[in-house]
Amino acid sequence: METTAEGLSRCCSHKTRPATFFILQTVGGAILFITDGIVGSYAGFVYTYAVSPPFLMAHKTAGCLSSVFWASITFSRLGFILLSYRYSAPTLITFSLVGVLLVHGLMLIFYRSSVFLFLGTFVLGLCISSVFPCLLAFTEDILDYQGCVTTVLVTSASSGEMLMQLIVGSLIQSYGSYSFMLCCTISSFIGFCLFLLFLYVHHRHKHSYSPSTDCVKDLNMTEIPRPLSGS
Repeated sequence: METTAEGLSRCCSHKTRPATFFILQTVGGAILFITDGIVGSYAGFVYTYAVSPPFLMAHKTAGCLSSVFWASITFSRLGFILLSYRYSAPTLITFSLVGVLLVHGLMLIFYRSSVFLFLGTFVLGLCISSVFPCLLAFTEDILDYQGCVTTVLVTSASSGEMLMQLIVGSLIQSYGSYSFMLCCTISSFIGFCLFLLFLYVHHRHKHSYSPSTDCVKDLNMTEIPRPLSGS
């Protein structure tokens, strides 16, 4: 009898899946690596950015930025639950990534405005909050399989949140606080480009491969012992 682990391994095998299946997982993981990395880096270093020149905010005022950021993420995810009933996942993700890129760009331009820093922090939280849940659901839907995809995406997001903070912190120490916002802007641009690549690969995957449900059936089937027939 084939075990669940063996069935899972067979589903993820290159012999049963096309190349686009693994490319979509890889690109989706890279997007979440960057976006969750931005979330962790921004929450971790926005205080340092605010108390450094040219802002030189009071410590209590700068400490409110992280609270504003997490509060906007919380309220935004509640709002995106309602929006998901009306708009598709690709539309929501595109809107979110474009918003993140624009906010970072404007925060670079108005880098001396404390008011815009608070406003940009709030809008950034509103935009970036939906990327993880929408991309996770979208990827699982288009690949018609949950186990491998969830593992790759969640692991990538967690790794990004950990490693991006290390990278950004090293840049701030070496080049000053302005490199913090510049690094976030570059990361958001890369994330948006990766999502465009993701949509292109999805288009190729959809037209070149029709997913089979054999793997799902193999994982869900439970062998029921048959009664021995009497002689």
